[in-house]
Amino acid sequence: MDKNRLHVIDGVRGWAAFSVLLFHVFCETFSMLKPEFRSVFTHFIFNGPLAIAVFFVLSGDALSTGYLKNQKLRTIDSLLLKRYFRLTIPIFMSCLIVYLLMEAGLMFNVEAAPIVHREGWLGSFIPFQPSIITLFRYSFYQVYDSFSNSASFSPLSISYNPFLWTMSIEFIGSMLVFLFLYVSNRLVSPIKLLIPIIVFLFLEKSYYALFFVGVLFANYRISGVFTKLLINKAWQIATIIIILALIIIDTQLRFFISQGHVNIVISSALVFCIYSSNWCVSVFSCRISRILGKLSFPLYLIHFSVIASLTSFLIIKYSDTLDSYHIYLISFISILASVLGATLFYFVEDYLLFHVNKIPRLLLKSNYE
Repeated sequence: MDKNRLHVIDGVRGWAAFSVLLFHVFCETFSMLKPEFRSVFTHFIFNGPLAIAVFFVLSGDALSTGYLKNQKLRTIDSLLLKRYFRLTIPIFMSCLIVYLLMEAGLMFNVEAAPIVHREGWLGSFIPFQPSIITLFRYSFYQVYDSFSNSASFSPLSISYNPFLWTMSIEFIGSMLVFLFLYVSNRLVSPIKLLIPIIVFLFLEKSYYALFFVGVLFANYRISGVFTKLLINKAWQIATIIIILALIIIDTQLRFFISQGHVNIVISSALVFCIYSSNWCVSVFSCRISRILGKLSFPLYLIHFSVIASLTSFLIIKYSDTLDSYHIYLISFISILASVLGATLFYFVEDYLLFHVNKIPRLLLKSNYE
C-alpha cells in the first residue's frame, strides 16, 4: 500500500507538471494565433492553474503521511530540516541555467513576443541585466517572496524564473503542515480541526487550503477510508461519473465563478477520486506515469528556460511563415526539449539531494525519536 501510495502521488504529480508545460506552450505562448488552444475541448488538459492546485494537495499529503503512520516527531524534524534545501538547490540550478543563457545572449523572448502577440506575458520576462549577486539573491530567498494567490501572476522585476511564483506558497504551505503535525497528536480529533481550517481558507480563496486537504487525505489513508472505497464496486462506478462531471464543470464554469474557488474544489475532488479509484490508481501507477513523476519538479523548473530561449528562437526563425504547421512543430520541439532537459536535470538534482538527505542524521540526536 505504501509503495502504491508513492506511485500514485508521483504519477499524478508527473501528469500535473506535464499539464503545466502544455498550458505554457499552447495556451500562453500560441493562443493568440491559435484560439482553439483555449477551447472547451482543450481546457481541462491545458488547465495549468488547476494542475498547480493539484500539486499543493499532493504536497500536503506527501509531507504528512509518514508522520501520521509512525507518530515520531523525528519524521517531521527530518522533513523540516531538509525542506528548504530540497526546494532551493533545484531552484538555484534552474535559475543558473537562465543566467547562463542570458549571459550568452540566447534569450529571445522579448523579440518573439510581438510575433505571437504576447508582449504582456512572454515579452515581460527577465527585463534586467543578469548578475551573480541577483542570481543568488533571487534563488536563495527572493523566490520565496514572490507570492501570488492566483494563477495570473506579475513577474518580479528581477525574477530568473517567473514560473516559480508558486514556490512561496509551497514553502509556507509546507511550514503550516509541519506546524499542524506537531500539535496533531495532542488533539482530541485532528480531523475536526482540519475541516474548519479548510473551509476558512477556501472562503479566502487561499491555496493554503489545499495543503490541509492533503493532510486530511493522508488521515483518510491511514484510517483505511481509501482502502474501503477501492473495494466498493458502486463507488468505482461513481468515481468515473464524478471525474467526468468535474471535467464538465471545470470547462463550463471557468468564466463565471472565481477561478480560485473552482480550482480548490475541483482539485480536491479530483485527487480524492483518483486515490479511491482502482482504474485511476492503475493509470497513475503505470511505468510511464512513474517516470513522468520522477521528472515532475525538473520539468516544472526547466521549461521556462526552454520557452524563453529555444521556443522564442524558433518563433523568430519562422516568423514569416508561422502557420499552423510551424506552430505545432515549434510546440512539439519545445515539449520534447523540456522533457529531455528535465531528464538531464533530474540526474544532477538526484545526486545533490542525496547529500541533502544526510542533513537530519548530522543535526539530530541519534537517540531522539
